[in-house]
Amino acid sequence: MTIRLHLSAIVLILSLISLIKAKQNDPGQFLVGAGIYDITGQVAEIGFMGYAVPKQRGHGLLQRMRSRAFIIGDVNKEENRVVYVSADNGMAFQIIKTEVV
Repeated sequence: MTIRLHLSAIVLILSLISLIKAKQNDPGQFLVGAGIYDITGQVAEIGFMGYAVPKQRGHGLLQRMRSRAFIIGDVNKEENRVVYVSADNGMAFQIIKTEVV
């Protein structure tokens, strides 16, 4: 499933590059970057977001959670920039969007 997600992100990025190039009369060079970061929170005594008995608590770590970011920018124009960010969490609260954007 993770490979599919990465392939989808790559296809999205390549599509965005072609859209940016199509709008320009003089297509130039682009800066492309990618990043990944571990966003795993606490791993003991956590609740299950309403999917279990309220008294039941999680313990241990099955798999780390990651956040990935891809950025494409025009070398000549700083304002021509596209950023795609994805996170492996079950839900994203408004504070996450506020901090990222």
